[in-house]
Amino acid sequence: MKTSSNSRRGKRGLAASVIVLVVLLAMVSFIAANTVALQRLRRELRLVEQRQVQRYGTNAVTNVVVAPFKPATTNEPIR
Repeated sequence: MKTSSNSRRGKRGLAASVIVLVVLLAMVSFIAANTVALQRLRRELRLVEQRQVQRYGTNAVTNVVVAPFKPATTNEPIR
């Protein structure tokens, strides 16, 4: 007749289950919030890009890194 120890284990197991469920719920809510924020950021980026295309045109110069200039070498054989 160990009913008191069994009820303690049951309460501990129930408390652990509740804690795990709360943590999972928090994680799911963070994921949902991040997904919404990411969608809003993508929409905002698209709008900014459209405004820049309207303002500067499609042939605007970007910040592309160009390789440094190397003078052409001659094809003369070495003597």
